Amino acid sequence: MPPLYVTEQGAKLEVDNRRATVTKDGETLASVPLIHVSEVVVMGNVGLTTPAIKALLGLGVDVVFLTLDGAYCGRLVGPSTPHVLLRRKQYRCQSEAAFTLEMAQKFVAAKIQHMRAMLQRHNRPSAALRAGERSDAAIAEAILALGTALEHAPRTTMVSALTGARVRGDVAMTGEITIKGKILPIGGVKDKVLAAHRLGIRLVVLPEGNRADIEEVPKQVRKSMKFIWVEHMDQVLAAALRPEELLGLGMGGHAAASR
Repeated sequence: MPPLYVTEQGAKLEVDNRRATVTKDGETLASVPLIHVSEVVVMGNVGLTTPAIKALLGLGVDVVFLTLDGAYCGRLVGPSTPHVLLRRKQYRCQSEAAFTLEMAQKFVAAKIQHMRAMLQRHNRPSAALRAGERSDAAIAEAILALGTALEHAPRTTMVSALTGARVRGDVAMTGEITIKGKILPIGGVKDKVLAAHRLGIRLVVLPEGNRADIEEVPKQVRKSMKFIWVEHMDQVLAAALRPEELLGLGMGGHAAASR
């Protein structure tokens, strides 16, 4: 459900029969069933009647107040959600390695299944004939590769095993990853780069947020190494896996490289 934004200055928001109605100078500007509203966001000089506030909070619809420029002022929140225990359990599960691995495997399997189904529909002989084309052998090969990956997904814990591509042996990497795949900066960049250099590794993958920290590394060491700056996990995989060994599963994302 989307939020209801009220931005018309001088307007008034009322609630009648579970409908939010925005009026100004006797004219109705909008009328929306509250069942379709997740929250109400009012910006600037917008009035709310007391019955409207009571009705919104009673139905669990929060009211957010912003300035005309969008600065946050405050929020009206109704009684606590009845799903507090469920939310607590969800947060606990998020910290359990076995649960998060199982969920990740299911997400990946679903993505692969959808990709495979899309390619199968595109490559059906009847669909190709309607488009005036022939079935594509490369797409057929990709469908087979996705089928293999789909079989492996529920039992796989590493991307390299799922894609069939080995991790490069000449690359070092460091960073933190969020649940959405964003790469966060870390500390100790100088020490980690020097350690990689001592081991003979000349290619290092680092978070984009640590780019300024590389100046702490001695210049002669920096000149002998290559650094790949990444912001998302896709870029890490593209830099770390051997692309010639991928099972037709393209890894997206481009990273910036420097010496």
